[in-house]
Amino acid sequence: MAPFLIPGISTRVAFMASIAATAAAFLAIGLLKGRVLGEGMLRSGAETLAVGGGAAVPAYLVGTLIRQVADVSGL
Repeated sequence: MAPFLIPGISTRVAFMASIAATAAAFLAIGLLKGRVLGEGMLRSGAETLAVGGGAAVPAYLVGTLIRQVADVSGL
């Protein structure tokens, strides 16, 4: 099953690209937050990345568990 926007790309590559794009977005938001609030930009970026990643991992795991329990394939 090919991802919607890029035909021919594998699901694994699309998933890894999604992880990288999400991490970059969390980092950018944190850097901006640090700049606006006059805090250390790198520290703020790393904090936001850690909090966002810390929320994303359990959310992914819960989704995977629900998919397995509901015996749903192809999603």
